[in-house]
Parts: sequence; C-alpha cells; structure tokens
Amino acid sequence: MSILLKSLPFAVIVTDRNKLITHINSKSLLLFPHHKGTLPGTHLDSFIDLTRNHAIDENWMVELSGDETFIFSRNRVLRLQNEQLLDVFGEFSGYLLLFLDVTREYSYKNKLIEDANTDFLTKLNNRRSLHDFLRRTPCTTDMVLLLADLDNFKQINDQYGHDEGDRTLVAFAEILVRMFPPEALFRLGGDEFAVILGTVGDGKTERTETVRLFAEQLIAEFDRYVAQRFHQPEISVSIGIAIHGDDDEDFGSLFKKADIALYHSKKSGKSTSSFWSREPLYP
Repeated sequence: MSILLKSLPFAVIVTDRNKLITHINSKSLLLFPHHKGTLPGTHLDSFIDLTRNHAIDENWMVELSGDETFIFSRNRVLRLQNEQLLDVFGEFSGYLLLFLDVTREYSYKNKLIEDANTDFLTKLNNRRSLHDFLRRTPCTTDMVLLLADLDNFKQINDQYGHDEGDRTLVAFAEILVRMFPPEALFRLGGDEFAVILGTVGDGKTERTETVRLFAEQLIAEFDRYVAQRFHQPEISVSIGIAIHGDDDEDFGSLFKKADIALYHSKKSGKSTSSFWSREPLYP
C-alpha cells in the first residue's frame, strides 16, 4: 500500500471503516503541511474541519457542494473523491480519498456559467441572470427597482448604424457600473436596463429623495458622457421607479409598476424619471 501510494501523481489518504486515517502519501503532506505528523489516527471529519480552519494561513478554502467537496487555493482547485475500499473477500474495509486537480474543468465550467449570464456587448448581467437572481432573492420591503430605457435609440441605429448604437449602449453601461454595484445591474435586452437595489435610506421620505437623486444623476451623466460625446442630442434616457412597499408583493408586480412609471416618463417628454404611485403618476 505504501509503495502504491508513493507512486501516485496526486495526493491520497486512506482510512479504515471508521474513517480513521491509516495511510497518507507525500503529495498529501505537500498540500497540507500543517497536518504533518498528526494525520495517522485522525478522523476524516476532523481533518476536513482542521483544513478549513487553516484555510487563511495555508491559502486553502474548503467548500461543500452537494455530495462533493472542493478544496481551493489561489491557483488550483482540487476535488475530493471518496471511494470505498474492499478487502480480498469483497467486504468494506475503509475509504480511499483522492485529491484530483480539476482546475481546468472548474474554470471552464465557471466561464460557461458566466458567459450564459452575462450580456456579450455591455458585460452586464443579462435577462437570464435576472431570472436566476429573482428565483433566489426574496422581494424584501423597501427594495427599489429602476427601469431605464434609451429614448430615440432606434433612430441612432437607423441614422448612424448599429456600431454607433452598440457604442452608445456600452457607454451607458459604463455609467451604470460607476454608479451602482455590478451585481445590481441587468441589461434586459435592446436598450432597456434594470437596477435592483436593497433598502435605500431610513424612512420613506429619505428613501424617495435618495432614489430621485440617483435617477437625476443618471440622466445627467447620460447627457454629459453619452449624448454629447457621440453628438446625438436627440438621444436621452427615461427612468421608471418602483419601491416595494407591500409585504406580499412579488418581483412581477414590482416590475409592472416600474414599467408603468417608465411609460409615464416617456409620455412626459422623455429624459426624466417617474415614480409609481397609487395616485396619479408624477415625474
């Protein structure tokens, strides 16, 4: 067993049927030097816990994902594969733990996930990412939704070409990234964008005023860095705002309210923002 373990090109740990470590190879000691001299006789669960506790000092991080365990360093990702050992009679006698380097596969998988959830042009989160966000995030009281839509954008594409339209979208996305956390930004498609924020301000009045200032700044920044930069005075941005105020309200109704407010901004002359309200909408 010792000769076999020593010849293997990856870290291996062997336990008995009670998960007490009986054999280790030199590759394991290179990975986990803080365990040197203490592993034999250690319970497997204690080894995992100890590795997690030493994560900061040793630049390792242990993550449990379903039935699998991954161990991360700055440059590598290891998957802990747990196999049962059988004796010559076919009886269970212990476990064989293999630390397999899956860095390339893990990076590729994450890249696929990132690409699937990122808008290719603006690098913001896309509509699919928004659906995932809504599925895992509860709609909490006082959450704020801003819907932003570029005014007269079709004219830009028709008059100057789609390349100019793409540059306009990218420039607007850069403004959004400067103003808001990247995880809160979504391109819904075309020239429509969404910003989802947590609680803003302490009270209703302060919250409304803070959001209004955000919207005014966004409109001003767009006019300064996009409309003038691309010499397109006919293009602007309109914003619809909805603030969650009902405990049983979901994101669907919040989006509907923000969309109604956005429509009102468009009808009010564009380049403005409107809040949804049970009363008549106001810019």
